[in-house]
Amino acid sequence: MSVKFTATQRQKEGKSWYIELTDTMENNTVKCEDLEQFSQNIEQMGAEYGNDIEVVWSCDDDVSQEFMQELRVSMITYQEKYQDEIDKEFESKGDTQ
Repeated sequence: MSVKFTATQRQKEGKSWYIELTDTMENNTVKCEDLEQFSQNIEQMGAEYGNDIEVVWSCDDDVSQEFMQELRVSMITYQEKYQDEIDKEFESKGDTQ
């Protein structure tokens, strides 16, 4: 059974957004200023559970539509950038099962 992490998009005083990542088992929360930092933190925190994690996303009510869209586009761009690595990871997991 996977461990649940929560990822909440929050807004910084109208200037920008960040992601608050929480390990719900340890009640440990880290602030991620961008997706690169989010990726590093989730990899590091998820390693404790063999990366068997589920991320539940949410967004604060006060986050602007502009910042929500900015995060969506950033996530798509990030995924496209690392798609080959993602595919290799899934293929290697499939080979071991």
